Amino acid sequence: MKIFLVVLLITSCSLYEPYEYDFDKSDLYYDDYSGINSYCDIGTWMNDRVEYIADRYGDDWASPVETIERGYGDCEDFARLFLNILFIRFGIKGNMVLVETTRTYVNGGDVNHAYVEIDGKMYESQYGWRVDKIKVGWRYTHNELFY
Repeated sequence: MKIFLVVLLITSCSLYEPYEYDFDKSDLYYDDYSGINSYCDIGTWMNDRVEYIADRYGDDWASPVETIERGYGDCEDFARLFLNILFIRFGIKGNMVLVETTRTYVNGGDVNHAYVEIDGKMYESQYGWRVDKIKVGWRYTHNELFY
């Protein structure tokens, strides 16, 4: 089991070269991302700084700056922070997608989790793992989230 998990982690992370940026956006969070070389590294960086706590009342979408400052967030907060780091570190504009998971509600499903979409491939927003067979309910582009 441990070997399978290690193989899964190694094969599901993608490596990219850092991107040089020359702009400033107040809703983006800037930090030293020099140790980040893969999507899974983004997940590790976030989990070292942010605790997963679900929203208690409604659905509060925090900016990457707010998520870091308060030290917690849920799936869409992790997705926005992931996309923030992805863009600043690698110059890649991804999407946040809201998906229907296997949890069943009154009408047989619900858009109840956020993933990151990069070049048509889905990644778990908190860890950077590649995921497949996702039914997308809503898609928010990088520009819709940050501009």
